[in-house]
Amino acid sequence: MKQIELIDVDMMWCDVENAYIDANGIQKLLVQFGSWLKEFKVNDRPFNEWIFEVTTNAGIEPIMTLAMLQKESSLVQKYSTRPKDKVLDYCLGFGCPENGTRNPNYQGFEKQINSMLDAFSNKYLKWNEIINYASTPIYLYDTKEKVLAGNKETALHLLYNPRYEGVKLLKDIWDRYYSICDKLNILNA
Repeated sequence: MKQIELIDVDMMWCDVENAYIDANGIQKLLVQFGSWLKEFKVNDRPFNEWIFEVTTNAGIEPIMTLAMLQKESSLVQKYSTRPKDKVLDYCLGFGCPENGTRNPNYQGFEKQINSMLDAFSNKYLKWNEIINYASTPIYLYDTKEKVLAGNKETALHLLYNPRYEGVKLLKDIWDRYYSICDKLNILNA
């Protein structure tokens, strides 16, 4: 059975002290992109400060969260002004099953991000403690095949979105964002 490994451990996990990028770096990246998020506020807090806090508190690398927002709905780079609520309400696809109606419990920008962070830092990790990702096949919707994840981080992303091309796109966006951060000299040493 084919084994894939796309997401590295360093791309996924961090805490406040060892994140690749801090809140100021996030803001500089958003300005570089001309993103609407550079002026957006969540609960009266600048987006860059809020997203840094919630991602690092969940143990997730902020660049990964930005890459997820870009992969799922192009929210980081496509829009220069605030998109419509219908775009924001399910921006990470959380609560949107393949063949079903959207779950209103997950509706809203903040709920989408918090639900995604909770899924990665709690639910999927618990699944991984019960079932060994290295020996449990994951069915991919796009390639119509079962694969084994080569590491825990790839398994978590395949559980979130069981599509090879989706996880490959996420890795490509992460690599691009990391490279831009490096060129802007905003990576933490």
